Amino acid sequence: MSRKQQKRTFAIPMNRNAMAEYLNVERSALSRELSYMKRDGVIDYHKNTFRLL
Repeated sequence: MSRKQQKRTFAIPMNRNAMAEYLNVERSALSRELSYMKRDGVIDYHKNTFRLL
């Protein structure tokens, strides 16, 4: 989405449940990995808006 929109901050058109289903993973595992990436300074997010750091 970042490349497609050519922006470091972008919104995805789905919620966590839909994103987990799209990626074929459990929602809890997806949320955990997003939290790890946020903690490590890779991304920042709020709901469905993400920013690559």
